[in-house]
Amino acid sequence: IVFNSLSWGRRGEAVEVLLGSEDAAGDPCAYAVVVYTRQSRPVSSQAECTSSAMLCGSLGPESQPDRDSCSAGNSTIVRLQFTTALEGLAYGLFYIVFERRSSSASTGARIPSAHPVTDGSGEDLLLSNDCLQVTFTADGHLKQVFHKHRKRTYTFSQDYVEYHSDQRNGQGSGAYVMRTSIFPTLLLGLGLAVLVGG
Repeated sequence: IVFNSLSWGRRGEAVEVLLGSEDAAGDPCAYAVVVYTRQSRPVSSQAECTSSAMLCGSLGPESQPDRDSCSAGNSTIVRLQFTTALEGLAYGLFYIVFERRSSSASTGARIPSAHPVTDGSGEDLLLSNDCLQVTFTADGHLKQVFHKHRKRTYTFSQDYVEYHSDQRNGQGSGAYVMRTSIFPTLLLGLGLAVLVGG
């Protein structure tokens, strides 16, 4: 997932991913790496095979390996780069597939055709303050709001909707819409400011 956290669009943004032996079945340099969009279209990309020891000085301090692993590092990695354009506060979903260089057969990695469904089992989560008690389902959806002073309960349901560009290039806003049967209400509390409406 590539996410643009800025409120304006970004064109030609470079994305870089490091792939190691845990991502491929063995040496990642033995495969051709292909990037696909959510619509199974290949993305123009560039893959460079390098030694993991060469990256020891270029990683950030949080992810930098210790000196022993740097000096003994003889494993190979693939530095994958591709560009994408994302609108403000939007994301793009891409799939990385390893394909054998000697034939067109892939390593068995497949592009998912649908998003996994989250398991909604479990206990509800309650958040409250002096005025409101908000109930969320186990998978994070808003379920109901109880107004303590008025002794009223408002029941909600959420439908997640993605907005796509006309080009159908796999970019979506990731926005969601909450629907309720009550008159549009502005709920302020718990540090939340959520506009809901029918």
